[in-house]
Amino acid sequence: MQAQNFNPAITVNGEIITNYDLEQRERLITLFDPNTNFSDGQISKILVDEIIQEQYAKKLGINATEIELLDSKKKLLASTGLSDKEFLRILDQNKVSVSTLDKFLSSKIIWKKVILQKFGKRSQVSYYELSKPFPEVATKITPKIDISEIVIPFSERGKSQTILLIKRLYVELSNGANFAKAAKRFSKSPTAKEGGSIGLIESRLLPRQVYDIVSKIGVGEISKPIILSNSAVLFRVNKRLNIKKSETKDYKVRFLTTSFKPQNSHALCQNELSESDKFSRLSELSSNLKLHLQRMEVYGTQPFTNDSKATKFLVLCNRILDKPIKGLVDHKDKIFKRNLTMFSEKLMIDLRRKSIISKQ
Repeated sequence: MQAQNFNPAITVNGEIITNYDLEQRERLITLFDPNTNFSDGQISKILVDEIIQEQYAKKLGINATEIELLDSKKKLLASTGLSDKEFLRILDQNKVSVSTLDKFLSSKIIWKKVILQKFGKRSQVSYYELSKPFPEVATKITPKIDISEIVIPFSERGKSQTILLIKRLYVELSNGANFAKAAKRFSKSPTAKEGGSIGLIESRLLPRQVYDIVSKIGVGEISKPIILSNSAVLFRVNKRLNIKKSETKDYKVRFLTTSFKPQNSHALCQNELSESDKFSRLSELSSNLKLHLQRMEVYGTQPFTNDSKATKFLVLCNRILDKPIKGLVDHKDKIFKRNLTMFSEKLMIDLRRKSIISKQ
């Protein structure tokens, strides 16, 4: 291995990523998926994020144990169908060190433990929450924003000179100068090689300070300079999108109709219904009845005019997603993982903003 491969390429809060680290990660990614074609900037961002995650985990006293690392290796080997010796031989043939693989696996273990510790309870979904009222067709509109950034740390020029530079860039870029070229020249963020492009992300994942600023500027406009504790930042809004996703849900329900308003609907359900009473599929009920039952809370009571125009009281005794038990468990797990991913992305955006990242 040539000595120059170990020259510093990036520093993250004082911790060095070498050219050798970047080369090793590229080899490892190619080994796992030969069709993957990551740019240098994308590989840099992956390693920078891992360093930031490890530094944050260290503050929380979280690390990967040898047992956890060994278990992760066993799962990886099982997925490849290779023996330990065969896998080591392939690593050697592709010039990937075992320590590179260990570091990659450890980083995944550590970050998973961080997210579970911080957000595990908040990400859980109960079966009761799965049965809460819903619209007939649930339409979720997710605002997304495509932005680019220029991040200039104070460590390179000092705070006063950096602020002068960022103000000058703001004037030039607002008057039509090329943002991507300026980012490649001045920015020290991992996105610099991509012209400062952060890409399309959900607006709600942005740090509050950043969201408040970019939400007030139009597409193609430049934000006023943002002065942080250790850097100065400019943003450009490239585009905005509202992603609509519709999902039709069906539920199974058990309900009662009475001529009087019950004082205790829970007791009424317990007394009038038995476990053997069948559920009705919501989609198979009359539109009027379905409209009430899909909006009600469990054990809720509502006046209801039936097909004979008589006023009754409708009591919802139970409502569950129309899925088998395994389907419900899988659905809960899917929501749990989605919530964890959301919290992870939001935390990483905040940690990146607070980090001092310098290219050598």
